[in-house]
Amino acid sequence: AAKSISVPDARSSLAAVAKDMGMLKSQLTMAEKERDARPEDQFCEKLRAFHGAAEEELARLKDRVEETVQQLDGLGQFFGEGKGQFDSRQFFGSLATFCDAFDEVMKKKGVDRDGRQTETAATAEASQPEPATEEGP
Repeated sequence: AAKSISVPDARSSLAAVAKDMGMLKSQLTMAEKERDARPEDQFCEKLRAFHGAAEEELARLKDRVEETVQQLDGLGQFFGEGKGQFDSRQFFGSLATFCDAFDEVMKKKGVDRDGRQTETAATAEASQPEPATEEGP
């Protein structure tokens, strides 16, 4: 199931994760200084590998969020909204409502999304009697 999230929520979540990553990095640095007393402890080494991979993933995620924001701004401008005024939740909610209503109308007309007559409509049309024609002398 899809989850709805706003752009400010996404940015806030990313900022919180980035802050936690910064704290982890400083704790890792302190732990490495204490490691000299326990050379057999591999915790710092394993955590350093995890931290590096997590930082890369966080950077990719930040890039994707910013790219999404730019695309949403472009979509808003296309539909006449000013930059930063586009409400994606409202827009996509309205679009989903429109699509559902459109599908209902098409279903009633016996046409699928691709414009082809549905099986039900074709069967109903085939079962209708041919109109009688008058034959002249």
